[in-house]
Amino acid sequence: INKTSSMTNSPLHNDAAVPPPIPSMMQSFATPVQHLSRLSELKSLGGSPIELWVTFAIKFLDSLANFSMHTILVLYLTQEFAYSDVKAGSVYGGYG
Repeated sequence: INKTSSMTNSPLHNDAAVPPPIPSMMQSFATPVQHLSRLSELKSLGGSPIELWVTFAIKFLDSLANFSMHTILVLYLTQEFAYSDVKAGSVYGGYG
């Protein structure tokens, strides 16, 4: 019996099952050219209806208010009631 041929047919040694390599941290940063292309993509939204911009602004302000209130709640519980970070986090988790 040839053991090497059975190992190469094993799913553990299949080259197709190997996940692709994870890119390094440096490759994830955008170059200045990529930033300019993203800026031009944003400028391409300039012809969009005003309702779209109003919708984006309302969504942004809603998220800002929501996350601000969560931060204020945790700070209030830790400073006024001397809750630990874990206990304040539990209250925050139950709240939102």
